[in-house]
Amino acid sequence: EQIIACDWNGKRPFRLATSGEDRCVAVYENVPVKINHDFEGEDHVKYCNSLKYSPDSSMLATAGADSKIFIYDGKKPDEPLKKMGGKKKGHMGSS
Repeated sequence: EQIIACDWNGKRPFRLATSGEDRCVAVYENVPVKINHDFEGEDHVKYCNSLKYSPDSSMLATAGADSKIFIYDGKKPDEPLKKMGGKKKGHMGSS
C-alpha cells in the first residue's frame, strides 16, 4: 500500500512516523533506521491521512478518513493517550 503521510521529530533520538492506505501507522527510530512501533489497523478503521509530531516531540497525532484523531506518546506510541472524533462527532467537511 502507498504511504499517505510522513513526519519526523527533528531531534535525537530521531523518529520518523508514516501512515498509509493500509491503515498502518509505523514509527521508525535511530540511524540506521529500524521499525520500532507498528500498530496496523488497531485504531483507524479507514486511511490515516495525516500525522504530526508536536514541536517538542512529546506527542504524535494521527487523523484519518474515519473522522477520528488519536494522540500518542511521542516516545512510546503503543496506546492512544486520547481518542477524539468518530462518525457522529468527527469533522464531516463543508457543505
